[in-house]
Amino acid sequence: KYEPPRKFNGKVEQVKLFLDEVENGLFHEQNTITTDYARAIWFSGYLGDGNPKSWWFSVKTQNPALLNSWGDLIDAFKSHFGEPNAAASALRKLRALRQNGACSTYTARFKELLVYLDFTEATKIEEYKSRLKPAVREKMITVRPKPMTLDAYAEIAIEFDNEMHEYKLDFESEKKTPSSSSSAPRPSTSTPAPAITAYVAPADPNAMQIDAVRHSARPRGKLTADERNRRIAAGLCTYCGGSGHYANDCPNKSDAAKKR
Repeated sequence: KYEPPRKFNGKVEQVKLFLDEVENGLFHEQNTITTDYARAIWFSGYLGDGNPKSWWFSVKTQNPALLNSWGDLIDAFKSHFGEPNAAASALRKLRALRQNGACSTYTARFKELLVYLDFTEATKIEEYKSRLKPAVREKMITVRPKPMTLDAYAEIAIEFDNEMHEYKLDFESEKKTPSSSSSAPRPSTSTPAPAITAYVAPADPNAMQIDAVRHSARPRGKLTADERNRRIAAGLCTYCGGSGHYANDCPNKSDAAKKR
C-alpha cells in the first residue's frame, strides 16, 4: 500500500518532492497506466487549483503534443514551476536556518533543503550540528560512538531535545504547584512549652517576704496613689509591698533609702 501524491500547490520548493511522489505512484500503477497519454491524464489529477491547473489547461490547448511525451511534459513542468538555480537558493536558505523551536521541526526543514544539495554525510552532519541549539549541541558532544550518518545523528539530537523540553515543563509545573509536603502543617515532635500564667502571691508570710526581696532587687519606680492606698488597706509595706512590717522598718530598704 502506498500514499498517492499530494496535490501540487505551485510552490517552487515542492516541485522535487511532488515529482518524487508522482514517480512512486506511477510505479505502483504501472500495470494500469501503460501509455504516456494515460500518465499525463493521471498526473493532471494531482495538480491543485490556481497556477497548476492553469498551466495544465494551457498545455492541453496550446501544446497538446506534450500529452503524448511523458519526458517532455515533465521537463516543461520543471521549467515552469522549478527554480532556475535551485541549489544556490537551497544553500542560501540552509545558511540562514537555525533551531529556534523543536529539534524535529528544524530537522525536517533541514532535510527538505538537502534535496537540492550534493553534500557528503560528513558535511551534512557538520552543517546540521552547527545550527542546533547550544544546549543540544553540548549534549551531542558526549555521544559515543559518533553517529556516521545524518539520520542517526538527528535521531539522537531530537531525543535529547525532547527530554530537555519535558524536564523544563516538569520543573516549571513544580514551581507553580507547591507540594503537599511543604504546604501541609507538620506535626510537632518537640515537647510543648508550658503555658505562661499570671503570678499569684502565696499566702505564706515567708514566701511573701521572699517575693518582696525578689521585687526589691529590681529598680523601684514611684508608687501611684492607687497602689499606695491598696498596700495600706491590705496592711502591706508601702516600700516593698511585703507583709509583716511597715515602711519605717522595712528590711528591704537600702542604706541610702534608710538615710532618706
